[in-house]
Amino acid sequence: MELLRAEAAPVSGESLARELGISRVALWKRVQALNAWGYGIRADHRGYELARDDGLALWELDAPGKVRLLARTGSTMDDARSLAQENAPSGSLAIALEQERGRGKGGGPWLQAIAASGADVVGLDWTVHLGAARAAVGDRVALQGNLDPNVLFAPPEVVRAQAVAVLDSFGPPQRADGRWDGHVFNLGHGISQHTPPEHVAALVEAVHDHSRRQRAATR
Repeated sequence: MELLRAEAAPVSGESLARELGISRVALWKRVQALNAWGYGIRADHRGYELARDDGLALWELDAPGKVRLLARTGSTMDDARSLAQENAPSGSLAIALEQERGRGKGGGPWLQAIAASGADVVGLDWTVHLGAARAAVGDRVALQGNLDPNVLFAPPEVVRAQAVAVLDSFGPPQRADGRWDGHVFNLGHGISQHTPPEHVAALVEAVHDHSRRQRAATR
């Protein structure tokens, strides 16, 4: 973060990786983690730049009490109650990237309303958990999405892995009861005109390959 804050112009991934002593794949994963915690690190053909700085990384949280940082949880409200039962000091925080229940649950009431509107397909942006959205709407509508388009600036091996992760999040299209749920793989936002074409080719290949494996597994 300090390297990006010190520069007014984008910093190349090669320069950042060399300065940090890590691979470019490892750098990409760190950038994704920082974005997940509230930063706005933009990646394009010029490199990385800090577009927004909300100060949500664990080492910069100025909480007066304990901070419980979770990748996934049932409910942050339950986690907060647990902190209180542990006699954590006032001002303690429970933060999670993904919440399965409560107000932070992926999908939300808006998705139910859209599914009931008569639409055939509902597009999801990259912040929505695809598996949770599928569980919420079932076979009432097909879902479209939802890879983060910034992934396409990562190395091709990361692009392939993230494509597989999106498909696995939705799961095999055929249910155990024989019914099918629709999924149209797509980006979860618009694609940048600076996206490397070879990275898009890697994405298409990965989606085709893994989709075929998913369908073959249900036969």
